[in-house]
Parts: sequence; structure tokens; C-alpha cells
Amino acid sequence: MKKLYFTLVIVLTLSSSYLSQSDKIKSYNKISNNPINDNELYKKANINFEYQLELFPGQVFNGWYYYWSNGGSAETGNFQINPPVSWLTISPTSFTSNSCSDIIPISYNFNAPIIPGIYTTSIEDLNGIWDDTEVTLSVTEQPSTAINLSYQVSNGQSISVFDTLYWNGFGPFGCQSNYIPGNTKLFSFREKDSVSWFRINPTDLIVPIFGEGVIESVITGDTTGNDLVYVITEAQYSHICFFYKIQRTVLTDVNENNNDIIITDFKLDQNYPNPFNPSTKISWQSPVGSHQTLKIYDVLGNEVATLIDEYRVSGNYEIDFDATGLSSGVYFYKLIVADYSSTKKMILMK
Repeated sequence: MKKLYFTLVIVLTLSSSYLSQSDKIKSYNKISNNPINDNELYKKANINFEYQLELFPGQVFNGWYYYWSNGGSAETGNFQINPPVSWLTISPTSFTSNSCSDIIPISYNFNAPIIPGIYTTSIEDLNGIWDDTEVTLSVTEQPSTAINLSYQVSNGQSISVFDTLYWNGFGPFGCQSNYIPGNTKLFSFREKDSVSWFRINPTDLIVPIFGEGVIESVITGDTTGNDLVYVITEAQYSHICFFYKIQRTVLTDVNENNNDIIITDFKLDQNYPNPFNPSTKISWQSPVGSHQTLKIYDVLGNEVATLIDEYRVSGNYEIDFDATGLSSGVYFYKLIVADYSSTKKMILMK
């Protein structure tokens, strides 16, 4: 059997609240789930590929796989779904790649069943050049891959979070130094079940190659209590669907966020009591509404706990830290709010 070259890509990159500001484009080996060099892509013909995807019941999604020849000669694929299923089609089923720079996109068209469960099939190459691709579709109301985002907002207040999206191509791909399947890239956002307190503008954004675009998420404190909504995010040319679980907390007690106090400075207080066993209080203040993180580290710099990782309005805050499961010693707690960062030491003495 001939050598083959094949890959799948994650091509959605958002700054700020949606995704961490890491590399803008990454390619992942689906077998090992590690970043790889394109020259090392699936050189062994006995590897079976896996396509794992989560979708909501009844959701329609179009994902992409990419194939190319090893560069020595033209290679033709003739694909079929075995066993045939109602929830998946592919297009085209037949193609020829003439070289490693002749990259062929294959569209995998999913129509998720209404009943939750695990659905499987495989894609076979009747010509025997490309190995089977095992396809596993998980239909669920609670996708495990969803990224959790939480926001605090005062009753009657609205906050806006802006995120930047990029389209720079895939980088090294096959023999190409930067594979660009299209000069524009479409990002689409929609709520699974609409709620009155959340909206994204625009819901569809076209980003030009080597360009960027901005979306705005608006969270409103129009009702009391907590609520959540799933946002379905699709990025053109990608093989997976992204989910975000947005949770909102509406603050109604004026003392809860100290709206009656004008705060002008950032401040992280020393925990009290200190030393402590097994719990202590950590308090801080922020003059701006922003995403806030408060994390605990040991003396080696290992993160041992995350106390806060969410958007909060300006105000004074206090939280209890329970170190029951930790051993005695010195620990550090670090607060990051907007451009402000502060770290303090505390001692656990059992």
C-alpha cells in the first residue's frame, strides 16, 4: 500500500474570552492529539484515522478533511461509507491528487439524529490508497467539549466583550508553505436556545485572508438569578464544531458588588488568617469590569487551585479558600484583572 498524506485542522482562533491567545493556527494529529510537523503526517499506511465529533440532536454540520499525494505520482481515492448511514454524506467521493501541493478538501456533511447516543461508521477507499477513517458521532444535549465562560452582571446593567478573529491560512501543509483554501473565511455563531440576556453581533463574520474581524458579545442583567446558554460556533474549513457554555450571574444586592463605593485602584489584600488551617479568606478590589482570575500555586509554581475564572463587574470581592486536601507549606495566590497582576504568599500550617 502506498504512503499517504492526510490531515485535519483546527482553524478557529479567538482572543479574549473565547479562546486563549495561543498560536493562531494549529494542526493536530488526531491519533496522538499532539502538534505535528507536516513532513511527519501519517507516513505509515497501516494507521486507521479517527474522526470524533460532538453535535446537538438534529444539528447540521459541515466538516472538512484534507488529502494529498506523497508527491511521487498522482493518487486517486474512491471513497464509500460503510455501513451507509443516514446521518453522514461525503463529497466528493472520488478525487485525484497529483502531488503533495495538490491538496483535496473532502466535505463531511453531518445531520445529527434526534435521539442522543453514539453513532459510528467508517470511510473506506476502494482503491486501497488511503486507510479507513473511523467516524464517531456523539449526539448529546451537554457536549463535553464545550468551553465554559461565566459572567457577573448587575441587575439592569449590560456588559460587552469583544473578541478578535483571524484568518492567516493553515501554515505548512503538504508541500505548501502556507495552504490557503479560500481568500475569505466565514465564522458563524448561533445560540442553541435563544435567551433574552445574551446576543452576539454579528452572528456571521467574513474575515479576509491575513486580516481580522471583531465580534461583540453582550450580556444583560435583565432578570435575577443564574442562567446559561450554549453558543454553537462554526469556522469555515474546520473539521470540528465549537461549543461555548455561557453562564450569567445577576447581582441584586448592592453590597454584593459595592456599587455605593467608588473604587479607583486595584488591590489584592493579604489573606486572613495567615498562617491558616484549613481555610482562609482572600479579598481584593477592582475599579473596572473585566475577566478576573485568582489561582493558587505551590512553591514549585504548580497550579493547585483556581478560585475565580470569570468576568466580574468593578467592586470589592472576598472568597474562602479551603486547603483541606493540601499539605502544610508555603503557597502563593495570584490575581489577574485586565492589565493588573498581583501575587501574595500564604502559609498553610496543619
